[in-house]
Amino acid sequence: MKKASFLVLGVLFIVLLRAGDVLAVNASTTVKVCWRIPPFQSLSIGSSGGSSKSVISTYKISQPKKEELLRGYMEEKQAITLTVVSNIPWIVQVRTNNENLGVSFDKHYVKPLNDFQLRAEKSRYITLSRENKDLAKGEKGVRRLKVDYKILIDRANYRPGNYRAVLIYTITSD
Repeated sequence: MKKASFLVLGVLFIVLLRAGDVLAVNASTTVKVCWRIPPFQSLSIGSSGGSSKSVISTYKISQPKKEELLRGYMEEKQAITLTVVSNIPWIVQVRTNNENLGVSFDKHYVKPLNDFQLRAEKSRYITLSRENKDLAKGEKGVRRLKVDYKILIDRANYRPGNYRAVLIYTITSD
């Protein structure tokens, strides 16, 4: 009788263990985990610590040298470096709020905005405007854009003055 009861208890124990395995399998579930990474874009000038969706730079235009007057323009290669950080494709645009680049010292000459041109990464020059213009495009990641400035000089009408441009660079999604 003792042996039979051990045998019955052993069989019951095994059946209960197998039933537990079956119940455990039937009780499992699949969980789907999802998350959303929001778009992030940042623009900074040079190695400045701060970054935002737009940055402002003021460029004082120097008086042209004799060879620049003869050539018809002044050019500053790598005038600034813009640092782009984005996890989506991006466009950097540029504009100004200025109506012109300033007035000559004798007040007889107004330097027009379209005398100021700029380009990024040796692309074609674009003319500065009060409207946003595309300066550069790129894919997600970190990129440093070297920006060149070119100032056209009308030799016939040029007069020395205090000329400058306030440039507003903005990053947007492509």
